[in-house]
This record gives sequence, C-alpha cells and structure tokens, in this order.
Amino acid sequence: ATDSGPLIATETANWKTYIDSKDFYSFKYPEAWFMNGDNSSNVHNSVGISPIKLQGVDQAFSNMIAFNILDNPNNLPIEDYVKANISPQTVNYSTQTIAGIQVKRTADLPGQFSNDEVFVEYKNKIYTITLIKSPGEQIPSSTFNQIMSSFKFTQ
Repeated sequence: ATDSGPLIATETANWKTYIDSKDFYSFKYPEAWFMNGDNSSNVHNSVGISPIKLQGVDQAFSNMIAFNILDNPNNLPIEDYVKANISPQTVNYSTQTIAGIQVKRTADLPGQFSNDEVFVEYKNKIYTITLIKSPGEQIPSSTFNQIMSSFKFTQ
C-alpha cells in the first residue's frame, strides 16, 4: 500500500479550517461547504458540516458529517462507553490510525440511516465523527476520509 498523505494534503490545501477552542480540536473541510452549528455556544458540544446549508430539523435528517464530544468521566474504553451510553447491541469495530491518532471505526451502529462512525478517546472525552448517509445525494466516503485525515487535537 502506498502512503496517500502528501496527496491528501495537496487536495485539502485550499479547504477551510474549523478550530474548536472549547474541546481543542481542528479539521479541514471543503471550501464550498457550510458549518451547521458552532460549538462555542452549543451546550451539546456538536458541530456539523455539509455541502448544503441546513437549518432546524433538516440537520437531524440530512447527509452531513457530525462532530460530537461526549463526556467520559470514568474514562471508559470506547467499546464500553458505546455499550453503556449509545447502543447495548454488540458493535464490530476496526482499529485504525488516522492522522497519527488511533481510532475505532464502525458502520455497525443501529439507527435510521447508514452511518460511518469514528470514535476517538481524548482527555476523558469521546469524540465521535459521523458520516450520516440519509436518502438523497450522499457525501462520498473519500471526502469523509480526507476530512478525517486533517483532524487533530490542538492541545
């Protein structure tokens, strides 16, 4: 397998950068995309990005990439946290390294839509990055992977 790092960096060079100073992470996303929600004033600690501007209830049922930060005060491993707080069903994960960060990835969580989810443990929090695949024009997995490759912690 070849390393696609420099290629992805070139492809994302002109993208916008989102920096979250509350939960200390950043990522890049396509220039023409929209930020839906802003964590600086959001009690739910979540932001979403999508190729179209979403408002209100649309945000819950649209093709988008959602970033959610969940408190993990007992510092549970990702599998245990998901079982206790998200889904009691058995979930199959793959362990991957994205941008130098070890993550758990699954497309196995039950739900209304088919999702690709990435979970990261960091400083007593669980960061979830979800590619929501609802009906209609879907965001390509390659774009999700490019955005994930730019994800990093700022502290």
